[in-house]
Amino acid sequence: MLFACKKVFSNTIYTAMTITIMVLVFSLLILLPNLELLTRVAMSSSTTFFDFLSVVIGLIFSSTTSFSALSIFYIMSISLLFGVNVAMVVYYIKTSKKLPQTKETVTSVGGMVGGVLGVGCVACGSIALSPLLSLLGISAVVTFIPFSSSLFGVLGISALLFSITITSKRIQKGNVC
Repeated sequence: MLFACKKVFSNTIYTAMTITIMVLVFSLLILLPNLELLTRVAMSSSTTFFDFLSVVIGLIFSSTTSFSALSIFYIMSISLLFGVNVAMVVYYIKTSKKLPQTKETVTSVGGMVGGVLGVGCVACGSIALSPLLSLLGISAVVTFIPFSSSLFGVLGISALLFSITITSKRIQKGNVC
C-alpha cells in the first residue's frame, strides 16, 4: 500500500487533487447543517457576495463550537481519506485505462455515505441520518443504534480505508505485469 501511495503522490497533480477534494468535502460537511441559514443569507436582497463569503468562512472556523471533538475528527478523517481515495482511483484509471470494478466503486461510495451519516453536531446529532429517519417516520430507530453517530463514522472510515487498500493493490498489480 505504501508503494502505491508513494507512486501516486509523487506526482503533484494527485497531491493537489487530494488537498482540493479534502477541503471541498470538509467544507461541505461543516456547512451542511447550516444549509437553511446559508440559503436565507444568499437569497437576501441586502446581502453582498462578501457578506455571504464572510458568513461561510465564519461557519467553517466556528465548527469547533458546534461539533464535538469526535465529530471534527471524523470529518477531517473522512475528508482526507475521500480525497486520497479519489486521487488513487483517478490514477488507477489513467494508468491502467480501465474503470474500477464494482466492488471498489461500491466501497468508495459506501465509505462516503457512511461517513456523512455519522457526522453531526452536538446539539442536533447526525447531519443526514436524523432528518432522513424523521422523514420516514422512524426517528426513534436512532436511539437503538449503539454508539449512534460514532458507529457510522467508524464504518465510513473503515470502508474508505478498505477501498484505498483495494485500489493500492490494483495499482501495484499493474506494475508487476
